Parts: sequence; C-alpha cells; structure tokens
Amino acid sequence: DDEQNLWFGTDNGLSFYDGKEFTTLTTEDGISDNFIRSITQDNDGNIWIGTNRGVSIIDSDVQKVSDRLKINFNLPHRKIRSLLADKKRNIIWIGTDAGLCKWENSEITIYSKKDGLISDVILNLFLDAENNLWIGTQNGISKLEDDKFRNWNSKDGLINDRVRSINQDFYGNIWVGTKTGISIFNGQDFLNLSIENGLSNERIRCIQTDNFDNVWLGTYFGGIMRFNYKDFIAYTPKEGLISNQILSIIEDEKGDIIIGSFDGVSKLKIVNNKINSIKY
Repeated sequence: DDEQNLWFGTDNGLSFYDGKEFTTLTTEDGISDNFIRSITQDNDGNIWIGTNRGVSIIDSDVQKVSDRLKINFNLPHRKIRSLLADKKRNIIWIGTDAGLCKWENSEITIYSKKDGLISDVILNLFLDAENNLWIGTQNGISKLEDDKFRNWNSKDGLINDRVRSINQDFYGNIWVGTKTGISIFNGQDFLNLSIENGLSNERIRCIQTDNFDNVWLGTYFGGIMRFNYKDFIAYTPKEGLISNQILSIIEDEKGDIIIGSFDGVSKLKIVNNKINSIKY
C-alpha cells in the first residue's frame, strides 16, 4: 500500500505485514468473509477487500473494518473476483460473477452483456498505460474505451477464452494469461505461447511487470517464469520457491519480487536470484 505495508488475501482472513510483524483480520473483526479474492487501495488510503460474500473496506486510519461505506446491497452478486482502483478518475472497479460494477461518488453503475460486455463473469481487471480498462472474463476479454466495449475471444485469435490475468509490457503489448497459455496482443494480432514455446506450465494465474522491464508469469503447477525478451527463466521449489501453485506476483519498493502461493509467500531478490520463503 502507500505506507509500504504488504497485504495478503487468504482463505482464512486478511493479513498485512508492516515490515516487522503480521496482523490478521477475519469475520470476527467485521470482514464480510474469510475467503479473500482481491485487494486494492483507494485515493483516501482505504483498503478494499473482495471476498466470496461481498466487499469490505479497511479504514486506513485505524486499520479496522469501516462501517461508513455500505455497498454490498447494490452489487449484482456477492462473489467478488477482482477489485481495481482507478486513481486518476477516483473510481473503484468491482468484478463479480454477474457483471462489472463502477463505484464512483458513492454510486454504483452496473455493466453486463446487455451493455456490450463479452461476459458477466469477471475474472480479472487491468488498467493500461492510457488508463483504458481491460476486463478478463470466462468468455474472452473486453476493453472499455470511450464508454464502449471492444471484445475479443478465441474466434479472434485468443489462445483460450478463460482469462485469469492481464498486464502490459514495456513495449505496450497486452499480455493475456489463460488456462492454456499466453496471448500477446499488439492491438491487431495475437501471438500465442504455450508449453511448446518454453512455458513451464500453461495454466497462467497472474502476470506482473517490474522496473527492469521483465515480465513475470505465475502458473498453477509450474512455479513462476521471468521473461527478459530473450528467454523464459523458470523458478520452482528446486530454486527455493515455496510452492509451484502461484496465486499472485508483485514488486516491492526495493525491486524484490513477492510471490503469493497456495503454501505461503516467497520473496525473490533479482540481484542474486536468492529466494526466501515464509510458510504460514
């Protein structure tokens, strides 16, 4: 977050690490559910939590669940798969199993297939360098541009319609992670990559770029991969990674790569390729 705390969503509550110790919040502290699927931070510093039973908001001043913001009654579905803060427009985007929601000025706007969205089941949200919203769904990808949706799926060249992650590389290409590989979109065509092209596993769960222009891929059974525009470099438990089943990847303020997995958290130092793992 803005204070350099690390937040971790688990299936047993929300944990944050302040550099010294972990603190965990659960339903006993007011969170709507212990199964945490997504985390983002708004312009006021509040932490938004997407769960299987709606959204919870952590007040940044007291690190406690806020009772000031009540939005779950207006959501089309309780399962929140993705949250994304558009800080330029002061908008929170909420991806649910029944449509895309925009939280702006304390009001909810709901978008669905009726509005041109490719699917109502939203799996991932991403803002590109031009602040356009990309939506990964179970039936392909949508891009919200000038209040209109543009859609792509396997009929247009996407490697698979179930999209779990989206990001953008140094050259402006959009990387789309699916359950059968990667599609790289240059705005016109898709370049598709699978195990035959060097991926350690084709089920891509997350994509992240770093300040060295690497592209990081987290897979479901093949650990993580770093692409340096020449080769894919794999990191697995053989290199010290705590698990091959990866859920999230971020870069911290020191340039280290933090990897969330089914079995805990690993930190990879790029300078010496050293991996430290924490299991909890």
